[in-house]
Amino acid sequence: MISLKLFKFIYFNTNALIDLSESNTKHLKAMGYQREIYLETTVVDINLIKGINVDQLIENRDKNEIKTILFLSRIEKEKGIYNLLEIFKSLKKENQNYKLIFAGDGNELNNLRLLVEKENISGVTIKGFVQGEEKKMLFEKTTVFVFLSEFEGMPNAVLEAMAFGLPVVTTNVGGIASVFKDERNGMLINDYNKNNIVRYIESILTDSALYQAIGKRNYLESKNKFWSDKVSERIIKIFNEIKQKR
Repeated sequence: MISLKLFKFIYFNTNALIDLSESNTKHLKAMGYQREIYLETTVVDINLIKGINVDQLIENRDKNEIKTILFLSRIEKEKGIYNLLEIFKSLKKENQNYKLIFAGDGNELNNLRLLVEKENISGVTIKGFVQGEEKKMLFEKTTVFVFLSEFEGMPNAVLEAMAFGLPVVTTNVGGIASVFKDERNGMLINDYNKNNIVRYIESILTDSALYQAIGKRNYLESKNKFWSDKVSERIIKIFNEIKQKR
């Protein structure tokens, strides 16, 4: 009760709130918050995607026989890394041309390496932390982005993957559902089911028309909504609106 009172004392005395999740905004209103709540996103740095030819990237990925799955985030159990490894093993049984890249640092990095070595899983690359041109190159060369985290705010990596025209498979956590629609942007997972995810990845990577349509749609939606210049324009507008209402 004390923590709830403290929460309300801090947040309910604001002129407005900015949140990343539709579910959070509904919860705040149900708690009695009566002022304006703005729904926003995190950002994709426009310098990361500067100079890319997304149509050519998508076509190259679609034609490439090697199909590469990318995970880019903290290497933690809660991020779904071991579930992803099991999904990859199932995909690999059907097609040896699948590759999997883990990029990021975290507490499970060494354990993940040991498990891949112990089970002798071919086609897995564990890069550790990446940034700059190396990060950009990963997004350019990847075929699909998979993110199976158990909880999040608004994961930048999902928005960045969309900015590079990648179909995305992601769990429905945090603010993702506010910007990501199932079958429109890829696969939005409400209940984890390994076989369903495997079938979806196989289907999207064997249907050129579907693959290219989702990739191009993700790029355009990212450009219009998530690029840092667009988000900064909206934030400035929000502050101006709040200032005028005071």
